[in-house]
Amino acid sequence: MTARRKISAGGFVRPFFPAPPLTIRKTEGKRGRHMLNVLSAWHDGRLTVFLHGELDHHEVRQSMGAIERLLDEYLPRDCVLDLSDLKFMDSSGIALILKLHRRMRERGGRAWVENAAQQPLRVIDASGIERLVRIASSEEARK
Repeated sequence: MTARRKISAGGFVRPFFPAPPLTIRKTEGKRGRHMLNVLSAWHDGRLTVFLHGELDHHEVRQSMGAIERLLDEYLPRDCVLDLSDLKFMDSSGIALILKLHRRMRERGGRAWVENAAQQPLRVIDASGIERLVRIASSEEARK
């Protein structure tokens, strides 16, 4: 990719790179059998993290590590946690959502959950975290 030159208000020239195209990344755990895959997509300042599989207390540490590496790499303004392909989540998934929300808030960004499948949505509803973190349904996400 060639860098374009942009002249800033101070008069010096700095390289200008256009926004990167939509990229998708797959991160898996170290164990032989993977119960959870973490996929990510980056576009226009928004990092979308897709969780596929089952999220329990065994998978949370690795998945949060993967999400933190993505946050450090992309430094997004917005981070969306898409749970449409998450088949199972226990209360440790709530801890992951809250940690992501806190990390983004510390950086001046926003984080929310979209497209939660039926079982994870029941856990989210029972926890009451929708008072802290926005939980968007499929219809709301399209707006």
